[in-house]
Amino acid sequence: MKLRDTEFAKEMMGVVLSTLFVVASIAAITLTAILGCDQGVGGGCATSALVWHLT
Repeated sequence: MKLRDTEFAKEMMGVVLSTLFVVASIAAITLTAILGCDQGVGGGCATSALVWHLT
């Protein structure tokens, strides 16, 4: 009996692949949001400390 043919291996691969998909989706959304922030423009990043300074 090979490991690939067992029900455990099929379920384990499903869990691993779905976890990798979720992590890759979150990383793609996060990285595009971070890299989309233009540091040179005043309104590029609303959460940037450079935009809301008191001096």
